[in-house]
Amino acid sequence: MIEIEMKFVVADLKQLRQKLLGLQAVAEPIEQHVDAYYRHPCRDFVTTGEVLRIRRVNGRPSVTYKGPREPSADGENTAVKVRKELEWPLSPGDRDGSKMALLLDQLGFTKVAEVPKRREPFEVLHGGRQLTVTIDTVDDLGVFAEVECMAEADPDREAAVRAIEEIAKKLALSEPELRSYLRMKLEQQGR
Repeated sequence: MIEIEMKFVVADLKQLRQKLLGLQAVAEPIEQHVDAYYRHPCRDFVTTGEVLRIRRVNGRPSVTYKGPREPSADGENTAVKVRKELEWPLSPGDRDGSKMALLLDQLGFTKVAEVPKRREPFEVLHGGRQLTVTIDTVDDLGVFAEVECMAEADPDREAAVRAIEEIAKKLALSEPELRSYLRMKLEQQGR
């Protein structure tokens, strides 16, 4: 699968929620996330743009790998992140993710940081395409909105990017945030 997303700083949370209701967005259950990010022993993920994390959603663990960022469909919108994503649950054999963390440690990976956040997801149908808009309240970093959808193949990317941009405009999201939560957290720590 190809994940396509844009992230924005939320200037007015009340207005965003009202606009979501106006789009008949369906609120999903609120989630508590803790993302533990790992550094590869032989490759610099900062340079390659890759991500490896153990995510715990309401305590349920999964592992995610995100490949390097690919050019957006139009090659111009640098605020759009396009990348391959692989994700799989760890339970029931690893109920809290500690076994995966131990495996990564044994393989030479090191944990870089943890990023806790409260995630409020909404599902929005736009032009026959299902999009997810999440309101993320990230500890010590602020409130952000991510607009994303998944595409299965390259020909679908351009339409997905267009749908994301259109929904962002309808939601009055105008201040893109290009950095990942991990990057913001590391910058905040002076790393």
